[in-house]
Amino acid sequence: LIAVGLAYVRYAVTNPELFELMFKIAGKTTMGDVRGVSPTGRDPYEILIAAWSRVCSAQPEDDFSPLALWSVVHGFAQLLNQGLGPQDEEAQLLAAREICASMIDGRLKRLG
Repeated sequence: LIAVGLAYVRYAVTNPELFELMFKIAGKTTMGDVRGVSPTGRDPYEILIAAWSRVCSAQPEDDFSPLALWSVVHGFAQLLNQGLGPQDEEAQLLAAREICASMIDGRLKRLG
């Protein structure tokens, strides 16, 4: 699950223009479904849900938890692309790892 978050941040920072464009057009087309898919054909959010379900047991409120994790990681990636936060790649990924781990730890404590 942490690897999914790290990959998200790494992609956003490595491809800032494409990352920005992806969210500018999301949901704004009349030409059919333009949602992105992975090489396996899965929607990126499905990948997050699958990783989440392997880490946390299924609970009714789990529908919110993956969205919360995505929101935090996406917001962090946006901040990095705006020049806010650490500029060194290693420091960025370390911070992203901490963000993901904190979200997961908090969720597991609430389940525990």
